[in-house]
Amino acid sequence: LVWQSRLRMLVACVAATTELLLLAGLPEDSRLIALPAAPLVHLATTLYVAGATFVASHASRHRAIPGWMVSGIVVGDVAYIFALTIAASSPAYYGRVLILAFFALHLTTFYFARGRGVAVLALTTVGYAALAAFAILQGAPLRWEEELWSVGAFLLAGTVVLVEHGSLRTRLTNMLLTDPLTGCVNRR
Repeated sequence: LVWQSRLRMLVACVAATTELLLLAGLPEDSRLIALPAAPLVHLATTLYVAGATFVASHASRHRAIPGWMVSGIVVGDVAYIFALTIAASSPAYYGRVLILAFFALHLTTFYFARGRGVAVLALTTVGYAALAAFAILQGAPLRWEEELWSVGAFLLAGTVVLVEHGSLRTRLTNMLLTDPLTGCVNRR
């Protein structure tokens, strides 16, 4: 996880810089949250980088990461996606959360297995539904039917990723354990 933490810090800094540059041309009244966007982006990035630094230092010292820390990484990824999107986007573009979370879902499933992928899928789905509900209550021009359709598409695509990844792991395990020519068990 040491190299992943460094990569997470790099991606977070590039994303934050890009968001801040894009914010320069975005009118203040187009966002739902009344907080100034630049401090929110700065705060979210600082917390995310601090978490990644903590994980990297723990991993390099102990050579092992406890399960709760991996879960914290996954929750941090999803929270960071939400924070940046809320800070720099108007409610009409909150669907970006689902697109970015799909990348997080794929990478989480690949590196941390299916269980943590399910957590990303669930957190994103519940978080997006809550975000859409809040936006609609605040008078944003969103329609529940459209938002539910987007969440449904995300759930369907995410479920396919989770199922196929689990199937791939099973097939790879079987290839390692059995000889493909004879079907006998490998003794390695």
